[in-house]
Amino acid sequence: MRRFIRTAVVLTAVTLAACGPSDPPLDLLFVSFDTVRRDHLSLYEYRRATSPRLEALAEKSVVFSEAYTQSTKTAPSHASMFTGLYPHQHGILDNFHRLSPSAVTLAELLQQSGFRSGAFVSSSTMTGGPSGLQRGFEVWDDKLESHRRSAGLTVDRALRWLDSLEATDRFFLFVHLYDAHGPYAPPEEYASLFLSESPGPPVEIVPAYQIQFVEEQQIDFDLNHYVNRYDGAIRYLDDQLGRLLDAVDLDRTAVLVVADHGETLGERYWSLDHGGQVFDEQIRIPLVLYLPGAKPQWLANPVETVDLLPTLLEAMAVSNSRGSDVAGRSLMPEMANGARLAKRPVFSSAIALSQRHADRGYELDRNRLILGVRYEGWKLVRYPGQQEDYWELYDLEADPDERVNLVDQQVERLEELKRLLEDWNRLATIVEPDPIELSEEDKEKLRVLGYLD
Repeated sequence: MRRFIRTAVVLTAVTLAACGPSDPPLDLLFVSFDTVRRDHLSLYEYRRATSPRLEALAEKSVVFSEAYTQSTKTAPSHASMFTGLYPHQHGILDNFHRLSPSAVTLAELLQQSGFRSGAFVSSSTMTGGPSGLQRGFEVWDDKLESHRRSAGLTVDRALRWLDSLEATDRFFLFVHLYDAHGPYAPPEEYASLFLSESPGPPVEIVPAYQIQFVEEQQIDFDLNHYVNRYDGAIRYLDDQLGRLLDAVDLDRTAVLVVADHGETLGERYWSLDHGGQVFDEQIRIPLVLYLPGAKPQWLANPVETVDLLPTLLEAMAVSNSRGSDVAGRSLMPEMANGARLAKRPVFSSAIALSQRHADRGYELDRNRLILGVRYEGWKLVRYPGQQEDYWELYDLEADPDERVNLVDQQVERLEELKRLLEDWNRLATIVEPDPIELSEEDKEKLRVLGYLD
């Protein structure tokens, strides 16, 4: 049984100025909130108290206000976190694709340095085995009774694994929590925790997996019904995060809390869903990194989830055998001494699904990705058309909701951002996707979760 011995680790400003602690934290807790929007966390000034435990952790952490995911699907996003590579580099472009054999994961690198490693996931989209996501973990717990598992049950299993370790074991614990994913069905006390004064606008398009029935009769709900339950699910996740934080010794444990992607809640034609779009409500994510003794601060420099692997390796004083092959960069210099990292574009991608953009009339090529680049207050999105590509350009400062397409008015800006996308694709090592052959049971799980159209 693991006995937590509280060994004080004091990291002074002088130590951090060297871009990393001389006595690194012994352990790593990595918590992924599936489908959690940044702007629905009270940590990021949301009006409802959805994240009190995360806020308490943030008071002694580094909080990133401009963090972006590489994909709006669960498996591709996590693969980027684990490998430091973009989806078209690691090969998982969609759920139930295989990780490229050439990709090396965070768990593999930590395992080589003697870490005990356990992962506990809550959705069939995070199934290990053929996907390769489990590489480097001695335990990858994805044995679900159905297509998903509640956060409480997943945390129970994670805590039992923690308790089985010896006090001298150095561990890497990854916990994936799924309750904010639709259909929003948190425990009843959380489902009724937040109530709106008005029903809000009607939702015109409701994905099949979000439709609710009472005695086999479909119930038509307005937007705030869904938002209330979504916010309640986030609060439930936050309480489960609290259980994990209470179980580790924060004097000797680094903690990362991140979302794999957000969720569209009424902003678009295709609502109450994610994937197939790269709007900010889906790609802008919460990111909190706690390191024992490090200076608490908020950082506004744009960061990507490909930065997590090099950052965590440096924080844990573990060498990276991949070296320059990793697309991301360590954020430790900026965290440690305020060094301003060079500005760079932020890239995201999504599977091209025509029905998600039926209001635009786009006929998309399913075999190519939607690509987005965000740079110096502008965003360009390329939609791969069957005959020709479609382009959308947004001035994010004047139009943060991404409503007004300026392609025709900003020709020079359009060409500048097009070049960034072209360079990104040209310089990357493109890996062809390798889909896993799905059983009928797997396909049904995907349908229930809204992943098969």
